[in-house]
Amino acid sequence: MLFNKILNEYNVSTILILPLFTKYTDKINIGKHKYTIFSLLMDNGLLDCYLYDEDDDPKQIPKTLKLLFDVSKIRNQFINDSYYYNILDFFNHIGIVDKIKVNEKYLVIYLTIEDEFKDDINHIINSNYSKVSDNYKKACNLAGNRILSKNLKDVNFIIYNNIPYKILHKSRKIYECLKEIFNITFEYDKNIEYFCLFNADKEILKWQS
Repeated sequence: MLFNKILNEYNVSTILILPLFTKYTDKINIGKHKYTIFSLLMDNGLLDCYLYDEDDDPKQIPKTLKLLFDVSKIRNQFINDSYYYNILDFFNHIGIVDKIKVNEKYLVIYLTIEDEFKDDINHIINSNYSKVSDNYKKACNLAGNRILSKNLKDVNFIIYNNIPYKILHKSRKIYECLKEIFNITFEYDKNIEYFCLFNADKEILKWQS
């Protein structure tokens, strides 16, 4: 099951913080169809996302999300209606890049998280996913005429099933997926969060310049 792969291969930063930036990809489209942040970035070199790096104070809520890219793919071109862009063009236009680091293999883009979501990020750090604000949940909604990934089935599963939004809403669909994977015997409980706990060790970018 693809949801099992998501649990094993994706961290919380990627599943529940990255979609916060989908509003910026709504302007990247082919006709009536719009990209999500997942399909656009992962088809163009995104490897992982991290809330922390080694410079962050673990006692403070980070102000940026760190996006790790395969440097060899960031200049791949994609179409926005009749114009061609690449990932660097995209980030240059949206104006939320705090800084960029690069070496021979990797490029890291630090995206600024809006101040209004500070309390929401704190809820996520504490694994209280459903307690995030309605505005946060709305921002993470992937529904609509969305462009899927060209060949990443797990990414398409995330988009098609609107996984981040359903986790934040404690959807029964997520419960059913977990029930099948882990042979859960208890019934759906609205007081339980249905996703893996936030593990800080998996959310730290260990950058080698």
